Amino acid sequence: PRSGSTIDGRSMSWTGLLNLLFLLATIAVGVVAGLPISPYFDPTLFSLHKLTGRALPGDHAVYWYGSTLLIALVTVAVAYLPAALVKWLSPRTAALLLSRMIWLAAATTVAWPVLRILVDVDE
Repeated sequence: PRSGSTIDGRSMSWTGLLNLLFLLATIAVGVVAGLPISPYFDPTLFSLHKLTGRALPGDHAVYWYGSTLLIALVTVAVAYLPAALVKWLSPRTAALLLSRMIWLAAATTVAWPVLRILVDVDE
């Protein structure tokens, strides 16, 4: 049996907990990449509105939140590509944690323009 904390009666190792934390951090970075201050937001909003026309129900909020969701999903999906390559090349258990770290680093790279805007309060 593995040592570690229990979540819902199941044992979770520290590696499993780190994997979960890296996954949640990657999703959070993806959501940050989709914020309305993102340089990707306006082109995505415009393209989504033009491509769908009036096919999406509701008002402008559907396009607004849809753009954020689309950018977040694309960020997480694109950032997964190098992580999947590392996991495929090294199928050991430790490679899972390494691939999660690479996934977070790649998502942070994609979201870097937004993170710079959020951190830079001088301008």
